[in-house]
Amino acid sequence: MSAPTNQQLALRGAAASIFGATLGVYAGANVLVPAVGSGAVWYIGSKLLKPTDPRYLGAMSVLAGHTLWLLAGMALLNQWGLNTIDLMVFGVGALWLWIRPGLTPVVVLTVFELIALVTNASTIASEQLGSDMHKALVVHIALRVAVLVLLWGAWLKARRDVPSGT
Repeated sequence: MSAPTNQQLALRGAAASIFGATLGVYAGANVLVPAVGSGAVWYIGSKLLKPTDPRYLGAMSVLAGHTLWLLAGMALLNQWGLNTIDLMVFGVGALWLWIRPGLTPVVVLTVFELIALVTNASTIASEQLGSDMHKALVVHIALRVAVLVLLWGAWLKARRDVPSGT
């Protein structure tokens, strides 16, 4: 498989921008904390504290931004409960990817993201379209899907980039 062309990268960027703008218009402020958190982690990882494998930086950034949003929401609402498991798993998962990326953290994070995704999807079905809860759940689902796509994209790229015979 060859590297994507500039045109393919531009199309991907345009599609991501349109999706992000649409999500922002619908979900409003719900996108703010994860976007700022993801951007901050991306900047730190690309300029200051480089991760072990930069191919995973996108997944780490979105995962960390989502985790920061969960933390902020839980702290503001004083609702710690079962969501604390998300904080621990995804916070440690982002750190694990930063320090020692590879198939094992990708699989572990995938399992937990899928469990959370199914939970979010079953919850959103009972929420009124346009309600604050519906908007928040749309963002949760979008972030979880983004993490899964970025995790596996990075792993496939890392696997493809390994020299033959190793």
